[in-house]
Amino acid sequence: MGLLLLDATVAEGLVPWTRLERALASDALVVSLSPFRAGLGEKATLLIPGPAPLEESIELEGPADAPFATLAFAPALLSPPKDLALPEEILRDAATAAGLSLPAPAAGARAAALLAAKRGRLYDPAAASFVPTGDVADANALGELFARGACWVDDAAPEAKGRFAFLRSGEAPRLLEAALGTPSALPTSLASLPRVAVCAAPPSLLLTKLTRETALFNAPAAATCARA
Repeated sequence: MGLLLLDATVAEGLVPWTRLERALASDALVVSLSPFRAGLGEKATLLIPGPAPLEESIELEGPADAPFATLAFAPALLSPPKDLALPEEILRDAATAAGLSLPAPAAGARAAALLAAKRGRLYDPAAASFVPTGDVADANALGELFARGACWVDDAAPEAKGRFAFLRSGEAPRLLEAALGTPSALPTSLASLPRVAVCAAPPSLLLTKLTRETALFNAPAAATCARA
């Protein structure tokens, strides 16, 4: 690969540099589309500054494991420098030069989709109340709500229906034996617990709490595990 474009919107540590480096040619050009020369951007041979924080309007979506889908917009609070190259425009131009097509997102497409679905409701902070999405007049009215800090909240997903029954006395051991097989003695060997992060991504907060800030685990030499 002779050209690598690093997008600043990708979470740091998602792809280790060692994996990317193996796919690069010796004279490859690495371009970082970011306002900062940090993270993977330190490996770049060319830095194209994009909008810094607070210099562009961005969509705010809820986490993937949230019980409800949400959508809001953070407006730009600072004026970006003149003639700033937006990363999405550079990626679109690069795709066009390579014979590909990346159509620009249509203005107001998200608002139109929400109005068409008529799902959920919007919290209007100015009125401190919720407005059903179906009661919003049009995309312009929805845009005004978002501009003053409104947040769209989707309807609750229907819960899956299931049938449950209590196990009879003595049923649990029989089911466990059928699933796991007859227990047998296994040889043990010494094992150590991770104390230092060895990957490119930041260490897990849970891992940090368990292995660095507490005495929950014994010393590595005293820990044993079963060897299959």
